[in-house]
Amino acid sequence: MTLDYYDIVSEYGGSSTSNDMADFDETITISLNAENVGVDDAHNVSGLVSIDDSYISLDNNIVEFGDIAAGGYTNAGNIMFTIGHNVPDGHIASFTILFFI
Repeated sequence: MTLDYYDIVSEYGGSSTSNDMADFDETITISLNAENVGVDDAHNVSGLVSIDDSYISLDNNIVEFGDIAAGGYTNAGNIMFTIGHNVPDGHIASFTILFFI
């Protein structure tokens, strides 16, 4: 199982309106998409998202992917996180997702 891609689906707050960028003081909702790179179907797939970053606060960290056929893709719905007011310009945040099958 691997994270195929993500999309920013909404932004709330911050210094600007929706600009497809994560800005300070914003709460961001992203959609996660997973790919089953295995040769067998995967059932009841879920993921645990984490981050060790003092500027980012996760609002929810569990995502449910459901069943994913071998070689298939699926969307997990959304996770939300909030970016601190004091985040430095150009800060890069790295999230980790642990898949459970």
